[in-house]
Amino acid sequence: RNFLGMLGYEIQNYAYLDYQASSDAPQNLKNIAILSYVGYQVDTGDVQDLLKMLQPLLQSPEYVTPAAELTIALYIREGQSKQAKTIIQEALKMPNLSEQTIERLKTIAQLIED
Repeated sequence: RNFLGMLGYEIQNYAYLDYQASSDAPQNLKNIAILSYVGYQVDTGDVQDLLKMLQPLLQSPEYVTPAAELTIALYIREGQSKQAKTIIQEALKMPNLSEQTIERLKTIAQLIED
């Protein structure tokens, strides 16, 4: 975003289309939609609203990694590195995390400390 700004590009706001999706859509589809939406809004969206959307996903082993990474990005955006570190510590306590996930979270923690 900063790089494109230096090149003269401006941030464009756009509205999401309302597809009037069924409220009985499978939960995993809803979770993926939340992750996608927050990913698009991480730089410009309302941080508190986005954090509320991610909160339930932080408790799910299937979604903890992307939800934690997005949550960390939001806290860093707000200059709240302590909260970002807390999210990493909590995510590392989740059962059945892959070694790759553990290493990625530890790498993010090291980057925050630097």
